[in-house]
Amino acid sequence: MQAWAPVTPNVCALNSLALQRLGITSATPDRIDNVWVEKDPSGEPTGRLHGSVTNYYCDSPFMTGLLMRLPLPQPDAVVAGAEQAMRHYNAMGSPPSTRGTRWTSP
Repeated sequence: MQAWAPVTPNVCALNSLALQRLGITSATPDRIDNVWVEKDPSGEPTGRLHGSVTNYYCDSPFMTGLLMRLPLPQPDAVVAGAEQAMRHYNAMGSPPSTRGTRWTSP
């Protein structure tokens, strides 16, 4: 995975509610530990974090702290979401394992 990092960087996406609850604002530094906080031209965070942002190998105390503060997914929501995604991809004639390819939604 590390060899792909320059081509396929590690990214974590947060919505505006998560940014608010985690206290990530325009005042947050652009880089903390090995995590870069992407900001728009006006300096507001976009919700994209780059760098050591995965739960597989996270050497960033900043990111570890964020991950520990995020709520765990509710099992019922995960199952319902997975079933909905599978129906969507099956309708396109695509098994879920090809979800990374370019398909046009019906």
